[in-house]
Amino acid sequence: MKKVSSLRGVTLIELMITLVIIVILSSVALTNYQQWLMKVNREDAKASLLALAIAQQQHFSKYLTYSDNLVLLAHQQWPDTTLSQQQKYRLTIATTTHHTGVIDSFMITATAHDTQQKDSECFTFRIDHQQFLQAFTQSGEHNNACL
Repeated sequence: MKKVSSLRGVTLIELMITLVIIVILSSVALTNYQQWLMKVNREDAKASLLALAIAQQQHFSKYLTYSDNLVLLAHQQWPDTTLSQQQKYRLTIATTTHHTGVIDSFMITATAHDTQQKDSECFTFRIDHQQFLQAFTQSGEHNNACL
């Protein structure tokens, strides 16, 4: 007796269902990856702010005044001092000068730059002379969940 084997290929419907499943899983994975990447980049802002605040404290202990110059503070730590270490945040500094000419307070701000601007929940980070770190949404509201 002969055995008849039936070979059957994949139908177009089966192929399309498989393709749809792959596309759905890929889109979910990509979205999760992008959110994870934004959270990782927030650490860049916080690390850069803390490094600059430490540099400010060292400058103050040496000269009894804070610096208003980011280039002076960050020149040994990373090359482009207008951007954070991983270049995801733009850095600015504001200082207050006492009537004696001594800079007695500072506020360093890291604002989302480049692809990080999509992170509207944690758009801006700030640190001051008292090491007080704050986070803000793109609309300017406090968001301590980012810390």
